[in-house]
Amino acid sequence: MTNTNSKVKEDREITREFLQSLANSTDNAYEKFSKFQKTSNNLVKEVEEKEKILQLEKQRKKDQQETNIRDTIKKFSNKFDMNSNKMIVERVVCEKVSKNATDDQVIKTRTNNIQKFYSSIFNNILVGVKSIYNVCVELYNAEKELKDDFGILKQVLPLSETTIAKYLKIGKSELLSDLYKLNKLPESWTTQYYITTQVTKQNLNSDETAREAFINMCSIFTTQKDVFEYFYGEKQKSPSPWEYGDLTKPVDFLKVAIESDNRLSGLEPNTLFYIRERVEEVVEDALKEMSIDKLGYSTDHMDKPMKVGVAFNEHLANGITTHTFEWITKLGSKELREKYLTAFKKKFKEITSKTVNSVVPNNIEYSDLKSK
Repeated sequence: MTNTNSKVKEDREITREFLQSLANSTDNAYEKFSKFQKTSNNLVKEVEEKEKILQLEKQRKKDQQETNIRDTIKKFSNKFDMNSNKMIVERVVCEKVSKNATDDQVIKTRTNNIQKFYSSIFNNILVGVKSIYNVCVELYNAEKELKDDFGILKQVLPLSETTIAKYLKIGKSELLSDLYKLNKLPESWTTQYYITTQVTKQNLNSDETAREAFINMCSIFTTQKDVFEYFYGEKQKSPSPWEYGDLTKPVDFLKVAIESDNRLSGLEPNTLFYIRERVEEVVEDALKEMSIDKLGYSTDHMDKPMKVGVAFNEHLANGITTHTFEWITKLGSKELREKYLTAFKKKFKEITSKTVNSVVPNNIEYSDLKSK
């Protein structure tokens, strides 16, 4: 019995030592793995950082090359003369880049190829500009020389009266003539015409400083928008009348419109505000009724509820409110005016919780009625 107990104790001691050894071994292995993992992560980060630097340097070099090519082409464009160039009909043939070409040779070949296409395209753009402008000048000359017979010429030309009138203003303009000689005439004839409408307004014939500054601003690529912003500054964008509340990317799926012709349909503002109120209620009730819990299924793994917004053209509704208010106040019968105005104001406040006077401009006056 004693021998048995000693054997059990010995086995337990051996087992304990084995387990302790195994634990120590596991701790050492975990420590070694942790160090290895940390080292690996540092190496990966180092490689990623180097790769990022190489990519940035590669992109910087590419951007610089493209900038150099653009600058070369821009300098080349100064050689064009609007008064002498002719239509180019031969097609451009590109030079192939050699596989063994150096970076400088590649850039040179790319530049030459772009320059060939630029020459052909830009030249023909100038030819087109010159063609229309010369039509305008010839029309103006014809008007001066033919006098009464100019009417016959207009009848046989494939141009409308409106177009001819605009062409004549272009052909007559001394400012456009100067731009033409300087190779700065905008390519679009509608821009050329818009410039003629600004000459007197901006004193471009009498103020030499203003004239010179405008000419310096112009180029063949100047647009009507550029001219407008040069004189008046950038147009302010009108806010959209359609705001859908919390929706960031709204998509219309249902639209409601009114007949805008008063002869066909009376425009009554209180009805518009009432329709908005009812539609908003219907949308709110529908979203509650068609919730995921009640439907019993989902169309999104995140179980997100559908968002629906109602947009209302407040500006239009306020305009119709003002129009209606003015119409009532101009009725011939004082009794009828008072009756209509009282009912109109009452219904407006009932629906919108606002007064009519909060919408109608303050400068609207009427004879013997006071604001209520």
